[in-house]
Amino acid sequence: MKQFFILWIIFFNLTIFGEGSYFEKAFSKNFDPSNIESITVENVNGDIILKNTNSNEIKLNIKIKGKWIKEMSQEELLNKVIEITQKNGTLKIKINKIKRKSSLWELFSKKYPEVKISLQIPEKPLDFDIETVNGNVQCLQLKAKQFDIETVNGKISMAACIFSKRSNIETVNGSITADFSNLSNDLEASTVNGGISIRLPEHFDGKISASTINGSIKNDFGWKVKSGFGPKSLEIQLGNGTYQMDLSTINGSIKILK
Repeated sequence: MKQFFILWIIFFNLTIFGEGSYFEKAFSKNFDPSNIESITVENVNGDIILKNTNSNEIKLNIKIKGKWIKEMSQEELLNKVIEITQKNGTLKIKINKIKRKSSLWELFSKKYPEVKISLQIPEKPLDFDIETVNGNVQCLQLKAKQFDIETVNGKISMAACIFSKRSNIETVNGSITADFSNLSNDLEASTVNGGISIRLPEHFDGKISASTINGSIKNDFGWKVKSGFGPKSLEIQLGNGTYQMDLSTINGSIKILK
């Protein structure tokens, strides 16, 4: 009986975890930005990179790595794993689970592949709604109407980005690093178990509210931080205080840089 049980365990693990090998495939597609006003990306187990391009087209590049994709054609990848839709001015890219016909597979081991999504975007202000789990989000030199970025188990970094509508950046178990060329609306940046580093543009006109439970608050401007045992906070107004910047973390430090 004991031998039968051991053999069953070996068979179960081979069926669920040992079948197939890891393979990589690449997919690319270009889009005309004239009819696109917003971009939505939903990913699991992979990074999302958004950056500016001098091209007149939006360029999408996807690298996918996982078991059982070797046998899948590009058509199957598009129908089952990579979901791309363009409707009512929104370009949406969503990564789905790889599913197998095996009943044991369906019951115990539906898995997402490892997917890296890269978008090159012309200088047309768009709304960005970006989500990933177990991956980082990177935005480089983008002109946006609005950013709504969320990640779990990953960091968010933004460099030389501009937005004109209230934006939100949020992560759990990750840090936030942002360097803005200009801030012309409200911004909320929050994280759990991670730090926040924000570089202010010159002549920022706004109110800054920063708070942390377990961490420090530092700045390059000599502003006084309310501190003591436990939570720390900072409240400051620059210029007329036109815009609001809220920075908060639970387990992490906050840096406000010149």
